[in-house]
Amino acid sequence: MKNAMAIFAVAVMLAVVLAPASLAEAADDEVGIVLSDSGVTVDGATASTDSSSAVYVGAEIVYYESGTDSSYGEGTEADMHDASEAALHTVVTITAAGTYRISGTLSYGQIAVDVGTDETDVVTLILDGVDITCTVAPAIIFYSVWESGDASTATTDIPDEAGANIVIADDSVNNVSGSYVARIYKEGTTSKLHKYDGAVYSKMSMIVSGGTKGNGVLNITAENEGLDSELHLTINGGIITIAAQNDGINTNEDYISVTEINGGTLYVVGGLGDEGDGIDSNGYIVINGGTVYATAKTDLGDGGIDADMDIIINGGTVVAIGGRNDSVSTSSTQAYMELSYASIQAAGTMVCLTDASGNVVIAFAADRTYQSVTISTADLNLGTTYHLYSGGTCTGTLAYGIYSGGSYSGGTQMQYTGNSSAMGGGSAFPGMDGSMMPGGTTVPGGTTAPTTPGSTTTPDQTTVPTAPDGTTTVPGSTTTTSSTGSVEFTLTESVKTFSGVSATSTTSKTSVTIDVEYSTDDGITVTSITVTAGSTALDISDILQVTVQDDPAESYYATASAGDLDAVNAIMPTDAGTYTITVAVSDSDDSYTGVYQATITIAEDGTVTVGDEYSTDSTDPVETTSGDSGSGSDSDLLTYVAVAVVAAALAAVVTYAIVRRRP
Repeated sequence: MKNAMAIFAVAVMLAVVLAPASLAEAADDEVGIVLSDSGVTVDGATASTDSSSAVYVGAEIVYYESGTDSSYGEGTEADMHDASEAALHTVVTITAAGTYRISGTLSYGQIAVDVGTDETDVVTLILDGVDITCTVAPAIIFYSVWESGDASTATTDIPDEAGANIVIADDSVNNVSGSYVARIYKEGTTSKLHKYDGAVYSKMSMIVSGGTKGNGVLNITAENEGLDSELHLTINGGIITIAAQNDGINTNEDYISVTEINGGTLYVVGGLGDEGDGIDSNGYIVINGGTVYATAKTDLGDGGIDADMDIIINGGTVVAIGGRNDSVSTSSTQAYMELSYASIQAAGTMVCLTDASGNVVIAFAADRTYQSVTISTADLNLGTTYHLYSGGTCTGTLAYGIYSGGSYSGGTQMQYTGNSSAMGGGSAFPGMDGSMMPGGTTVPGGTTAPTTPGSTTTPDQTTVPTAPDGTTTVPGSTTTTSSTGSVEFTLTESVKTFSGVSATSTTSKTSVTIDVEYSTDDGITVTSITVTAGSTALDISDILQVTVQDDPAESYYATASAGDLDAVNAIMPTDAGTYTITVAVSDSDDSYTGVYQATITIAEDGTVTVGDEYSTDSTDPVETTSGDSGSGSDSDLLTYVAVAVVAAALAAVVTYAIVRRRP
C-alpha cells in the first residue's frame, strides 16, 4: 500500500512538473509572425516569398484602381487608389490551416488568409501586440476558410465554431486601421469579383474571442465599416473599440446573417462619416452577454443597433444611441427599455436611469447627439417603476461609455407622453398598457480616433383607450387631446417603449401646448403649427423640431424645422403604413418645453387618417403618482375598478339569464 501511495505521489508530482512543458508544447504548435516595416519574420526566420509556403509575403494587394471607368466596378473617385500607394503595402498571406500568433508593426500592410473551404481549413489569428495600417483595403481579411454556417437558412441558432477566428491575447493592445474595396466586377460582367467593406473583414463566418483574462484590447479604426462578416459574426470576449466612418459592425447576408454577442466589452462608434449604424445586421442581432455601448449618426435616422430581422437581448448590458434604433424583439428574455426623445438631444449629455428610490440603475455619457436610446441590463425588472434624468454628474468610474458605481445628482427629470411599439411616437396614454471618441480623443490602448467629419407585431392602433382626464382621441380627427406627461417609466410585459421623452415642466422652462392642423384631401399636408403658453400665443416655430418615423421603427425617419412648412411637408410620408409625427421644442432651447404627437395612417388606397393626438398642456403640472399606471389619480383608478366590477356583474347576470332560458 505504501508503495502504491508513493507511486501515486510521484505521478502527481510529474504531472505538475510536466504541465508547463505540455503548455509549451501547445505553444510550439503556434506559428509566430512578427511584423516589421524592415521585414516580416515567421518563427524567427525571414518570411518566404514563395506562394506555396504556409506564410509568405509579396502578394499583390486587392484594391480599387484609379483611372478606371464604370465597366471596372461601382466605385467612385473617392474609392480609388493609385498603384504607387498600393505598392507601399506588404501583404502577409497565410495559406495553411493552423494557429498564428501575430505581433509587431506594419505601417502599410495587410494580413490575408486564403486557405480553402474544407472542414479542416480553420485558421486562428492570435493578435498579441499588433499595430497594422492599410490605406487601400482591409487590414485583416479572410478570403477563404471553412464556412460553418448555412447561408440558406434563417435561424438564430448558429454554430459555435468557424473557419475564421481572431483571439485578442491577454494583456495585449492591438491597433488595426483599415480601408475598404468598393465593388469590382468580374471582367466583362457586372457580377461581383471583389467587395470588402470593413477594416477587419471575413467572407465566411467569423468568431472573435478574448484570452483567459479577457483584458486584451483590439482598437479598430475604419475608413468605411469596422468589423464585418459576410455571414455570421460571433463575439465571445475581449475589449473591442471601433471608430468607423460607416457601420461599426456589419453582417450582410440579407435576412440570414446573425451578429451574436456572448461576452466581452464593445465600444462601437459608427457613422463618423456621412452615414452609419453602430451595430448593423442584415439579419439578426442576438446579445446574450457582455457590455455593449454602440452609437450611430443621428441626423439620418441611423441606429446604435439596427437589424433587418429581430434584435434579441437575453443578457448583458446594452446601451444603444442613435437617431432611430430598431425595435427590440418581444422574444427577448431580458428586460429592456426603449426611449424615443421628442427632439434631438445635445452631445455630451449624461443619461441616468434610477429606481423609484433614487438608486442608479445605469448611467452613461451620450457623447453624440441622439434621439433614440435602448437600454438593457440585468438590473431592469418588469413591474418596476424607474425615473429618467438628463445632464447632471455621476461620481462613478467611466469606462467605455458607461459608469459603474458612484452616485448621481444634479440632472433634469424627464417625462414621456406615450408608449409606442416603435421607437418613436405614442399610441397610448402614459402608463396605459395597450467615444463617439470625439476628434483627438485618445481611445484605450493609446491610439487616436479620427476627427469626426463635417418584427414585432403592433397593437391595433385604431382602438384608443380613454385618457385619465376623460378625453378621447378618434382616428382621423385633428383635435388635440390635452393630458399630462408622466415621469414614471414603468416596465411591464406589454410596455417597454416610452416616446415623446422631454424635460418636465417642473424645471425653469415654460411648458407650452403645440397644436398641428392637417389637410388630408390629397395625401397628408400640415397646414399650420401653433404654440400657446396658457392663453398667450407664441411665435417660436423656429425652435420646434418635427420628426416623422414609421411604426414599428424600421426604415422611415426624417426631421425638419417647424419654421418652414414647405420643409415639413417635404418629409411627410406617402407610402402606405403607420407613422408617428412628433413636434417638440428643441432640447437646446433654454426657455420652453413641450411636445405634440399624433399617429398618421396611410391606407393602401391612399386614404389618410390622423389620430391618437396628444400635446403637453401648459396649464397642467407633471403627474408624479406612484402607481403602476404612470399617470392618473387614485380616483381615476377607483373609477376604472368600479366600472370593471359593474360590467362584470352585468355580464354575469345576462349570462345567467341566457342559460336559464335555454330549453
